[in-house]
Amino acid sequence: MPQIPAAGLGPDMPAPYARSWPAMNRKRPVWRDRAYFILIGVCLALFTAAWAVVRLYSTMAAVVMTCVALAIPPIAAIVANAGDEASRRR
Repeated sequence: MPQIPAAGLGPDMPAPYARSWPAMNRKRPVWRDRAYFILIGVCLALFTAAWAVVRLYSTMAAVVMTCVALAIPPIAAIVANAGDEASRRR
């Protein structure tokens, strides 16, 4: 007696949800994630060091360090979302 696959699914027929989604198919390089976390870590370290330690010696240096820390997150977001030409939408 031949087996009839349930709901039209069988070993030779893929499940309807097992198709290639663009978001699942595209893998971001690990270096982008690593670079993002390093930049955010530097940002947090600058901010913490500026107001925990450096302000005791120089308020101006602490303010400059904070301004540099404020500029890092947008750069980190650009680095994390940057891609090659093949991964961009047309």
